[in-house]
Amino acid sequence: MTQYSSTRNKRNLRNVLFVSAVLAFSSSAMFAVYHTNLTEEVVQPTSQVLIQGKDTQLLAQLVTDMGGKVTHKLEVINAVGAEVTAQQLDQISHSSLVRRIQANGIATLDSATSCGVTGDHILKIEADHISWSLFNIGDEAITLSQVAMQWPEEFGALTSISFGDMIFEELDPALMPSGSIALNDAQMLTAALQRQIQMDEQTNLVLTFDAIEPLYNVAGQADFDLTATFAEGCETGLVTGYPGLDSNVEDSYYTHPISADDLHSEGGTGAGVTVAVIDSGIWLDADGLAKNTQLESRVLATYDAMQDLEGVALDENGHGSHISSMIASSLEATDSGSFTGAYHGIAPDANLVVVKAFDVEGKATYLDVVRAIQYVIDNKDTHNIRVLNLSFSAEPSSYYWEDPINQAVMQAWQAGIFVVAAAGNSGPEAMTIGVPGNLPYVMTVGAVSDNYTPNDLSDDFLATFSSAGPTYEAFVKPEALAPGGHMLGLVEPITALSQQFPQYQLGNHLMVSGSSQAAGVTSGIAALVLSQHPELTPDDLKCRLMDSAAMAVDENGEPVYSVFQQGAGYLDAKRAVDSTALNCANIGLDIAADINDEKHFQGPAVETDEGVYAIDNSDIPVWDATNQWQVTNQWQVTNQWQVTNQWQVTNQWQVTNQWQVTNQWQVTNQWQVTNQWQVGSIYQANASDDAEKQVEGTNWVPQQ
Repeated sequence: MTQYSSTRNKRNLRNVLFVSAVLAFSSSAMFAVYHTNLTEEVVQPTSQVLIQGKDTQLLAQLVTDMGGKVTHKLEVINAVGAEVTAQQLDQISHSSLVRRIQANGIATLDSATSCGVTGDHILKIEADHISWSLFNIGDEAITLSQVAMQWPEEFGALTSISFGDMIFEELDPALMPSGSIALNDAQMLTAALQRQIQMDEQTNLVLTFDAIEPLYNVAGQADFDLTATFAEGCETGLVTGYPGLDSNVEDSYYTHPISADDLHSEGGTGAGVTVAVIDSGIWLDADGLAKNTQLESRVLATYDAMQDLEGVALDENGHGSHISSMIASSLEATDSGSFTGAYHGIAPDANLVVVKAFDVEGKATYLDVVRAIQYVIDNKDTHNIRVLNLSFSAEPSSYYWEDPINQAVMQAWQAGIFVVAAAGNSGPEAMTIGVPGNLPYVMTVGAVSDNYTPNDLSDDFLATFSSAGPTYEAFVKPEALAPGGHMLGLVEPITALSQQFPQYQLGNHLMVSGSSQAAGVTSGIAALVLSQHPELTPDDLKCRLMDSAAMAVDENGEPVYSVFQQGAGYLDAKRAVDSTALNCANIGLDIAADINDEKHFQGPAVETDEGVYAIDNSDIPVWDATNQWQVTNQWQVTNQWQVTNQWQVTNQWQVTNQWQVTNQWQVTNQWQVTNQWQVGSIYQANASDDAEKQVEGTNWVPQQ
């Protein structure tokens, strides 16, 4: 990576307002900011901003002196949060104490959601019929327009199809299909109105057979291929499902593909390591979360960053509990009631520090997230916090080093805390990594689905929603992949997430997909490694996780996915614990210089004249516009991350050109990049290619 010299002496930053991608300003506040040239007098409402400068205390005094209200003191990035009027903000911006002012942005939790309809992941199989619940999670009524299904002929012929209380197709005995059927809306007997599912309601699709043997004795969910399509352009399909899964959840399933269950059986459970989770809180009444495998309390501290209050972190959303469950659920995995020697969570004896920064809707402000990170850093030594999980994202609106969340995360990394970030759920398009996953230092993780076969890695595939790199600063992201599809975790049924997806609630467990869950799994793996190798630095640990990962390759040894999609590949806990690799991550970076705004860095990615994202000084085309999923040569880890002087910083990275500010409040050419990073030329991977990515015989092969 090539360093980027500071522009501190090249421009005056004092009067610049960097506006976040999503603003927390009220409309009246925006009126006050963007229309100060109007002669008409308006009431001056207050807006919340983040003000950075040389000294937090001096900034706080400045805000107070100008009549504003200080809401956050953020020493970790030399900043304050403040509520000010436009006039007060104008006065503050002219102070020599001020370096940067930014509107308070919004970060959101990452859980993948589908379109406006979802089907239950469990098919009810009765003696002569099957019943599948369909849920409308959209904001308008939807109309069933097509049903397609295949089933083994030995189950008998299909005799009727009903939707809710209405039989919309009762088949003539002479025409009863055997093995498959496809009906469109023109063939359905009932009116469209009778085939509707209202918003927030569910309806059962029931198919009846003339079965000779009771279906529940001979059929399993995997025997049926069933798809329901709706007139509004949405469809949902019956998933294969885990055999025997019901409300009595015996296993989490995701410990096996990454070999965490093997470590559990050997006594590796993450004991002695504390993982901090900044999220929506935790469900402390769930024993699998509050207690470790020895039934000892292991939540060492809770903090509500929104209220600036210690001792509380009530999870109203459910996302935080789910992520903590990925990391450390201490529930025993069982098989027909017998303990298997493994547990539901990756590091079931890890301690937890839970920081609530996200509300019931899964949203947080930049100010609260930065305050949450500051709390973790301040309490690192008290609670032996070695890992920080960040399962959320915000759209990048500046260089990585100028983003306040990233600045705080860099401080955490420098303090010795290994930070795991979700890649995001905006894939499969390129350049969709969010903040803080776009920070080059941290471990950014994408999501893999086990295809409901946890004992068979050959059919595992990259989740379509998993965000991909490179970043705007040309870094390869994500660093690796981990399980993130249909993940079972502890969530209180009354939380917002459970209420939003009741079809995925199984007792006290909720099935959720997302790169958030992949990040939680990775934090658990990090705890397992640190439990046995406490001497590792964050850079060392990142090196070992990547060194022990396995890339997806086809039968010819060719990578199935771009390096900007899979990074080093599929993580494996046991190989990571056994790895002895050092000095293979974050080579060429200088975090102290980055934090001090002395030097900043670019990664090795380039876009060639042929429209291919590749690694500079390498013959590996890693994102081809004509064939997004095909890579001609295996990516070698040892060459990938060791970049010296290939990148010469030219005009396109000069902040004085790229971030041209025409007046105090308006940033005009924010993402107008003149050369290789033309946003309009980003090539999008087709979501319909997902089936092609489920490569038969895929091998997840560790690279030398």
